[in-house]
Amino acid sequence: MVHRQKNLMLSANVFEWIDFSLERDKKEYGVIVEMRKPVEKEVDSLIVAVIERAERGIDHYFRGHLFSAIGDFYSSRYLNDMLDFQKGGKTKSKIANLYFVRRWNLDRFLYDKDNRKKIADSKAKCIQYFKRSIDEFRLSDKKSEEANATYNLAVKMKIFYTFGRAKKLLAEAKSIAVELHEKPLIQKIKMLEKEVADKNRHMRDYVTEMGLDMP
Repeated sequence: MVHRQKNLMLSANVFEWIDFSLERDKKEYGVIVEMRKPVEKEVDSLIVAVIERAERGIDHYFRGHLFSAIGDFYSSRYLNDMLDFQKGGKTKSKIANLYFVRRWNLDRFLYDKDNRKKIADSKAKCIQYFKRSIDEFRLSDKKSEEANATYNLAVKMKIFYTFGRAKKLLAEAKSIAVELHEKPLIQKIKMLEKEVADKNRHMRDYVTEMGLDMP
């Protein structure tokens, strides 16, 4: 729904003097706004219930899987909110796409204070719950799950442009994966190691693709 809303408002987000391209786009946008309200309310309720269930659990293996799922949820919310809360025209779009802006998380200043706090909170909770997941798998002596959870946290760190931490996590995951002879995981780790070393310098350039770099 968020992606569809952004597509409907693409012109307005680039050229501040434009509203909607078509009247039907404006109507569809309004419909999506109303559709999102109950969905988001349900999502908020469900994540609270899942967290409560995880906290009550006594089985480390069970808790490990739930904490991983919760971490994934907050990662998705982080990306969703980064898109949803993004405002303003062509100049801001170009600034947000600059590598050094993203590399040092300076794009957070393109959001207002309240939205910036929501985005930061989702990021922190994503990291928090993946760390708890890793701890739970370690306590249950589930080394394969521990290695995969560690790898998944490294993926999130790459998304967050925290490359030093991602590199360390990948080394930890690789050590376990090699010990267990888990070739598919080792292969994924090697691929991510290259991306982390590149430090997201060659990510997809949406601004150029959409023609937002045109004078």
